[in-house]
Amino acid sequence: MAENKDNKNTASNTMHLRIVSAEKYIFSDYVRSVSVQGVLGGLGVYPGHSPLLTFINSSNVVYVDKDGNKNLVNVYGGVLEVQPKSVTVLVDTAIRGEDIDESLALESKRQAEEKLAKSSRDQDYTAALAELTRALSKLQAVELTRKLGKH
Repeated sequence: MAENKDNKNTASNTMHLRIVSAEKYIFSDYVRSVSVQGVLGGLGVYPGHSPLLTFINSSNVVYVDKDGNKNLVNVYGGVLEVQPKSVTVLVDTAIRGEDIDESLALESKRQAEEKLAKSSRDQDYTAALAELTRALSKLQAVELTRKLGKH
């Protein structure tokens, strides 16, 4: 009987998080909280949150698993859907923080800065700025993952 009570408490203190990229499922399990940067600002989501649908650009999804451990997934280009008992992150690309190659991210940043400096058309500038934002997001993910002790 006590086992059912514990499961009920766990269920009320958690919500189901799914992070899905165009390529594969990145994560699917119960978590205590989710933090993400939406296009209009930062969001903290906890069980029982009001329904919400928003776009996300280049961002880091930080979630606290049911054991209290913080984890990070770097995402790009997608949608965040929040329901009272679940959160779904559908994105173009996603990579776990500990899987990001810092040297490749630094090289991407350098190349994007170079393109930004050389861009003469608005379209080129916008594309270079998007590349730079994505590279900076990955570098931030590396730094945050280090702080979590996972890199």
